[in-house]
Amino acid sequence: MDTDQPPATPTWYDFRAVGPDFIETAPTRYVVTSTIAAPRQAVWDAFCDPESWPHWFPNVERVVHEGAPGIGMIRKSWVAGCVHDETMVIWDAPHAWGYIINRATQPLAAAQLELTTFDALPDGGTRVTWTLACEPLDGLTFLSADMDFPTFLKAMLDEAMGGLRRYLAGKACTQ
Repeated sequence: MDTDQPPATPTWYDFRAVGPDFIETAPTRYVVTSTIAAPRQAVWDAFCDPESWPHWFPNVERVVHEGAPGIGMIRKSWVAGCVHDETMVIWDAPHAWGYIINRATQPLAAAQLELTTFDALPDGGTRVTWTLACEPLDGLTFLSADMDFPTFLKAMLDEAMGGLRRYLAGKACTQ
């Protein structure tokens, strides 16, 4: 292998820009929920901390935020070998955040908005609801024709909340 060769420049796939209303008007929507035995503010704080994500969300390798937290903040995430360039379009601390994908290194959809809401529960825990709204690409079944995608998303969110619970418990032990 020739190590003097520069790394390959990734191919980027542009997504169509959409606004917050796309969460209701998208041709395809997936909604999954999970609960975590942690206060909403702690869950929100972990979601807002880009350095924490690789410790608790499945397949997240790295997350970087550019700009001040809130609407317009750019978020870059490296997930399972795919890089996403995202812009926050919804920000209601500590209740909800949502972002559009501007472009990615895999052709995931023509347009995509993801909304996460955080609801405080009477027992002190938090219900996390993840809505993925997209316009599938022509000829590309989102994401796989042989996959029950809502079940896949639910399992991923449940795994993430389990990871977040362990992450927050570990932080509490070191403080």
